[in-house]
Amino acid sequence: MRRRRDHNGQIGDYWLSKRPGRPFWHVTHYDRATRQTVRDSLGTDDFDEAQGLFAEWYVINVRLHNERPQDIDLATVFARYKAQRATTVRSNEQIARSLRLAEDHFGAIVLAELTPGMLEDWGRTLVRAGAATGYVRRIMTDVRSALNWVRKRGEVAAIPYVPVTAFDEGRARERIITAEETARLLMVAEPEWLRRFIMIAAATGARTEAILELSPFQIDRERGLIDFRVPGRRETKKRRPVVRIAPQLAPWLTASKDRLVGRGKKALGIQWREAREAARLGEDVVPTTFRHTLHTLFDEQFVPESEVLDWFARPRADKSTDHYTKRRIYRDEYLSSAVDTVAKWLAEVENETARLRASAPGDPIISTSLRASCVPTRLSTLG
Repeated sequence: MRRRRDHNGQIGDYWLSKRPGRPFWHVTHYDRATRQTVRDSLGTDDFDEAQGLFAEWYVINVRLHNERPQDIDLATVFARYKAQRATTVRSNEQIARSLRLAEDHFGAIVLAELTPGMLEDWGRTLVRAGAATGYVRRIMTDVRSALNWVRKRGEVAAIPYVPVTAFDEGRARERIITAEETARLLMVAEPEWLRRFIMIAAATGARTEAILELSPFQIDRERGLIDFRVPGRRETKKRRPVVRIAPQLAPWLTASKDRLVGRGKKALGIQWREAREAARLGEDVVPTTFRHTLHTLFDEQFVPESEVLDWFARPRADKSTDHYTKRRIYRDEYLSSAVDTVAKWLAEVENETARLRASAPGDPIISTSLRASCVPTRLSTLG
């Protein structure tokens, strides 16, 4: 009888090996279907490091089938979900944070030990620590998604119930930004790309990611449209709209780069906080505040509901309506009431800019942040 051979760092049917004449260690196993030895490089020539990477690789990649809840770690479930599923989801960073919080709290437990009561108690602890119920609900939703994913794939035999509905969705943001606050923010904002971001946000109410990804090719100057949709981008529930360009925004939409803003979320966050502090605005003023502001303005100015839905790419009750009305964006009257409201709002910002300029010598916001000669009156001269 042939004796089984022991290999370096063997786990189950997998082991570590090197190709002849190559420095890196590989995860290796014998595929009985193809009768071939299969290798996957770990990219390191250090054996101790390779062992750690091998353990991580094994947790994520080895095929599981109806594992008993008492035989699989919660951390293993999360690791597999993050590596194989969450990376394909646009909210992958939020999912990673949620699962990391769960791992840190529950520690090294097996799936069978996790109960609905434990999850709800943890959620209540987060709320008492100051977390919003809507945020806790999102965490619970991410945990539920991870558990459902392994269950639907047949990797585990059973999963615990996750009490998502035990936590309210929370209230929507109510903070809106005034024309005067917007003018202050624009006047202290540096560098130029930040002012461009603020103007686009104020004039469109688009989401941060959509603005940061906006390119000159998405601007239709002939028809006066911005198409925030990206060809080839997988559409999520947070759909992107096609909006009209207000007159005050047009000068800001000229750029020689591939992106109109040309910066990422991290750079935006740093510069936004500095400008917000210089403008003496509270922490509740965030980029999406402009989105809430436009929603409020549209309601106050009685903008037709159909235009509001189109401006923010909201789905209609009858989904077939969206399918058969795609060409409405080419009509002259498309979003006419909405863009008029935006133009009036930006005119107010211009008026506040002029007022602040006149008071520049005695205004600490302006005199300490910008030279008086750098404070323009019209928004079109800021770009």
